[in-house]
Amino acid sequence: MGIFAEDYQQFQNHIKPIHLELMERTPFWGLFKTYREGVVTYDAWKNDYDVIDILETYNKDLKCFGIGGKRLTITAAGIAAIFGLPKEGKTIEHGTRLSGPRMKFMKRNFGNLERLTKTAVKSRMIEACKGSSKYNPKDFVRLVCIYFCMALLFCNTNIIISWKLVSYCEDVNKMKEYVWSNATVDFLDKSLTKKSNHLTGYVAALPSYEESSEDVNAIPETSNQVTTQ
Repeated sequence: MGIFAEDYQQFQNHIKPIHLELMERTPFWGLFKTYREGVVTYDAWKNDYDVIDILETYNKDLKCFGIGGKRLTITAAGIAAIFGLPKEGKTIEHGTRLSGPRMKFMKRNFGNLERLTKTAVKSRMIEACKGSSKYNPKDFVRLVCIYFCMALLFCNTNIIISWKLVSYCEDVNKMKEYVWSNATVDFLDKSLTKKSNHLTGYVAALPSYEESSEDVNAIPETSNQVTTQ
């Protein structure tokens, strides 16, 4: 999360009312506001070693973390509560390939790129906000949402994102129709099941959780300062 805070400083003075209006239509408006209002800064970060210590307590059979003698389970409801993501809606098929040709937005912004990296998204996001004639206001919003997906919600060791996930960010008005919290938890769970010592999935959410009982539906409390990756 701290990484985006640093990037945000590069274009914050170029954000226009239309950008904010469009961003508010997306499920990531609450997350975006934390940067805009200075709740999350680059200095507010958690050391990776803190996260690794938590990851090493993960029990693959019980699908929970063992912290302080208690079981801690990350739920979709908890993720939704912390980051303001939709609790209900359509399923996001993040593990499938994009079928058919790429959408106009993809072609206009990324051409024939085979692998979409965070570096590519970041550069275009900054250009779009600063008003390059190649982009329109919706492009900036789409790129921010894609950045959140690949750097926070569905991050992986290769720092790339699937074109299928990108397709869910195409329609600014329909993004809220999908259950992003479920997809985030599912991605994290699969990552932990494969290799719990790899920082994949939304590991930045782990330190935000309070120690809880065995109630798997327990929603954690949040502090005024958001912990970052």
